[in-house]
Amino acid sequence: MLRIIQLLLLCLVTIHSQAEGCWSQKEKSDIEGFNELLGEVILSLKDAVTCQPLSNASVIIEGQTYYSDSFGDVELEDKDFSAMDARLKMKVSHPLYANYQTRLRFEGGTLIQRRFLLSKKMDAGKWRFVLTWPKRPRDLDLHLEGPGFHISYRDKKNSGNAKLDRDARYGFGPETITLNKTRVDSNYRIYVHNYSGAFPMNGQATLDVYQGNALRHSLNLPSTRKPYAMMGEIIEHQFVPKVVEMKRP
Repeated sequence: MLRIIQLLLLCLVTIHSQAEGCWSQKEKSDIEGFNELLGEVILSLKDAVTCQPLSNASVIIEGQTYYSDSFGDVELEDKDFSAMDARLKMKVSHPLYANYQTRLRFEGGTLIQRRFLLSKKMDAGKWRFVLTWPKRPRDLDLHLEGPGFHISYRDKKNSGNAKLDRDARYGFGPETITLNKTRVDSNYRIYVHNYSGAFPMNGQATLDVYQGNALRHSLNLPSTRKPYAMMGEIIEHQFVPKVVEMKRP
């Protein structure tokens, strides 16, 4: 009986974690505790599929190197962030993960994005799509359509070829889909649905497109009140960005 209770509790924790996304309320508070005013910024690095903290990652920002701790946190100290307006070049490296490059965007001393999800290196023919966004809209859904299948929260698997790895419903994400292989005679399209609909897409959501062991594209969703945004297609094994707002897919 005790073993059964333990298993039930584990299932409840897993379900709660999936619904909440990668970051608990405490982590959100720690990361966003107005640390810029204290001359400190905390970045959080996690695995895009498991949401496990990414420790011992090398983070280079404008030529200065930092390392993530066992919680996946990177503390940036000894800088005056209080009135910063800048875009700082950042590169994240780890032996098991695809290199990640972006720019830290500060506006009026506030860091716009501080959570980053990295993909483990994969075989050359595999694809991974990672959608992240701010607190609002509450629920964005990632969709992948291919020959004979449509992956989303409604249908999370397709014969082992494609899978919705994570489904987040309370802001921040991630929604993560992995596609194991593509066919040269078929097209695949990826798009986003603003499922909650209470707030418009605000242009701060990001779709990272990985192929094999590399980050191929990092695309910003459009600012729109329309419920859908097309992000791109895979044609002849190549991803073609096509960011277009839509009323329906």
